[in-house]
Amino acid sequence: MTQIPSQAMFTPKQVAIALGVSESSVKRWCDNGRLRAGRTAGGHRKLPMAAVVELVRKTGQEIADPAALGMVAVSARRKPSRVQDELYNALLAGNEAAVRELLLGLYQQGATVIELGDELVSPVFRRIGDGWQQGVVSVHEERRSCEVAMAVLHELRRWVPDAAADAPLAMAATPQRDFAEVPIRLVELLLLASGWRTLMAGSGLPVEEIVHAVRLRDPRLLCVSATHLEDADAYVEQHNRLLAPLGVPVIVGGGAFACDHAKAIKCDRFAAKLGDLAEWLDNQAAQSASEAAE
Repeated sequence: MTQIPSQAMFTPKQVAIALGVSESSVKRWCDNGRLRAGRTAGGHRKLPMAAVVELVRKTGQEIADPAALGMVAVSARRKPSRVQDELYNALLAGNEAAVRELLLGLYQQGATVIELGDELVSPVFRRIGDGWQQGVVSVHEERRSCEVAMAVLHELRRWVPDAAADAPLAMAATPQRDFAEVPIRLVELLLLASGWRTLMAGSGLPVEEIVHAVRLRDPRLLCVSATHLEDADAYVEQHNRLLAPLGVPVIVGGGAFACDHAKAIKCDRFAAKLGDLAEWLDNQAAQSASEAAE
């Protein structure tokens, strides 16, 4: 077993209480690899939250006491696309507990990051954005919705296993004056779930700063998400002139790009949704596996 930090970890006894099983069962799962664990410097088993969630997602293991580990009490399995109205109303009301129950509960039950993003979060935020433009949603409701969603996504980030130390590094950013963090955080979650290490370069970055970050960190992939661009033509020109020649694979996406801009921008894939990015990542993984086998 690998050495792991002791903070934000659980003991086999705590996990046993949460799952309603014996402590010896949890230890046996650790020994046979069913449940990922590590040991402290003193030799005691410690189980990260992500490992427990992974077990629950893969096996459907029942949770007797969700609160014991900060998990979510869920009942019937639901599809992300079926709860859009619930998420919309919870976000506008600023009801973080309800948003947490929806998003974390769905993930806990096995929903993928792609499903959460493409079938639930993205459509709901498009609806909120349309409502703001039509005067149905106020500015403070839109901003509060973003804050609530981000709080839950940050927690979900701790539920996704970290990539291996030698995994390829992906960098993510949003362009200048685009401070929408929800889309880029979904990208981060998908990258992590796909086995990539991630580095959030920042939101609202001028193209020159993104170039600087790429040269400094030397990622194997750059993801740029744009929900808002003051001048899409100018961004595309800067992107093509400064980012494209860096020699790093670039994935671009976001609602700020019209069809013409999507065609004009130089990138390895224009991702209209998370599923497009996932497809590119799968292709890269397959290519790497093929090259390793030769």
